[in-house]
Amino acid sequence: MPVRGTVDVAVGGLKRSPHEHSPVADHATRIDPTHVLVLGALDDPERDALVSCHTAVLAALDHATAVDVFLDADRIAGVSLGSLADVGEAFSLVTDGQYRGSLPEDAAPLAQLLDVRTFDEIAAIERIVLRRDETPVLVYRPDERLVELDDRATDGAAADVRPEISDYPAGLLQTTQIVQWRQDGREYALHPPAVTVDDAAFDLSNLASVSFDRDRHRIYLAWDATEQGFLSRLAAQFRPSRPTTLTFDSDPAYQRVAQEFRSVGDTLGVLAEDEPMRH
Repeated sequence: MPVRGTVDVAVGGLKRSPHEHSPVADHATRIDPTHVLVLGALDDPERDALVSCHTAVLAALDHATAVDVFLDADRIAGVSLGSLADVGEAFSLVTDGQYRGSLPEDAAPLAQLLDVRTFDEIAAIERIVLRRDETPVLVYRPDERLVELDDRATDGAAADVRPEISDYPAGLLQTTQIVQWRQDGREYALHPPAVTVDDAAFDLSNLASVSFDRDRHRIYLAWDATEQGFLSRLAAQFRPSRPTTLTFDSDPAYQRVAQEFRSVGDTLGVLAEDEPMRH
């Protein structure tokens, strides 16, 4: 493939160059997502998260006309470059650290870039942005295991992504609030990618199991993550704790919320059997 973007100073085997400031680089890469990829009970947290994220990105390529790859220069020297070394040849240099490819022409080098075994192999990628014309439609941040999609700017990308990731306990969930209720003087909501309690948000990717007790009108949530570190523990003292027991005063209220948690739990592979739980 011919070199369309060259750089002058080698950094860890990849070249960079001071470049004239380009108006193209000013186009916003921030996104107002309609959907977010939430990772559930993965058998292999590293491998399955990697495959889920990269499958979601590649499944949306037909809905984009260009791809931007942003590199973190501070991390380039510390990674095994692999196909990362080909970015400067496969894509055009836009500005320092930003490379652009056209779609569908450059779909193959992008797929090669994402064909890795661990996140460490792409640690120097700060983010990948799929654009439709000049509008960002998908932003992928490998370091955060985060894929966000604006389906309003596409002609059905979400519908194409969902079946491609269905083999893994991961879901492309809408970012709109699914259901809201009040309990013990607090406002609760199932609002992907989190369960919220007042202004505190608890990431659904940390949800270990969801179980139900219809007789008592209760939903039980178990979480993998715990507060770690002094600052995290200190902050936890001044915000609501992770919700573990959701209690409702009527069957209709319980059923309204339970059906939504059942759907999300099933998608993320954390749905427990409907057995009465006595606490």
